[in-house]
Amino acid sequence: MSLGNYDIEDLHIAKSAMTDRVYVGFPNSDKTAWNKKKDVTDDFVKAVVDVYGGYTTVFNLNGDEYKLTLTKI
Repeated sequence: MSLGNYDIEDLHIAKSAMTDRVYVGFPNSDKTAWNKKKDVTDDFVKAVVDVYGGYTTVFNLNGDEYKLTLTKI
């Protein structure tokens, strides 16, 4: 994907509320739609497995604490 006139600092990752797919791209100025996007769901899931597979980790997000356990079945 060419960056064209986009600034890498504007790159955003998000989950679609309609499809539950994970996208990376450049949102429009009011962040209600994408100007450019790419479905990266498979790459995202693989990265999570590579980082957290076989482990349990605790992390904070927006003031809430979460525990993530990823186990191969």
